Amino acid sequence: MTTASPRAREAGRGWIVFSGIMLLLLGIKLFLDGLWALDRSDTVVDAFYYNTDLGLWGWIYLLVGILVFLAGLAVFQRAQWARWTGVAAASVGLVSNFLWLYAYPIPAFIGVVLAALVLYGLVVYGDEELLG
Repeated sequence: MTTASPRAREAGRGWIVFSGIMLLLLGIKLFLDGLWALDRSDTVVDAFYYNTDLGLWGWIYLLVGILVFLAGLAVFQRAQWARWTGVAAASVGLVSNFLWLYAYPIPAFIGVVLAALVLYGLVVYGDEELLG
């Protein structure tokens, strides 16, 4: 087991703060999307993946938003469950934004880059033994 240099520790703290803040913002966004979907649950949606039921998707987004927000808070405490929840959320975000590159190139590219940076911060600097 090796300890990181003070300089690496400082860089790691910055990446963890960045990743935690991004997870907090994502959690808030998902929570608000869930509230929006619940408010419009009676709206008929002609989309394959929603299956015309925004109420169910509203609850899913609401619960996932709360989980991601709590993970964002716990990342600051170096909780490993939060680290891996953040890795999963960033991975899903990276893939889903990548799939939207053809339709919305600039916003999707920004989403891909942000998700990749969150992944980098959590995977490289998220280990509590490294930064102590």
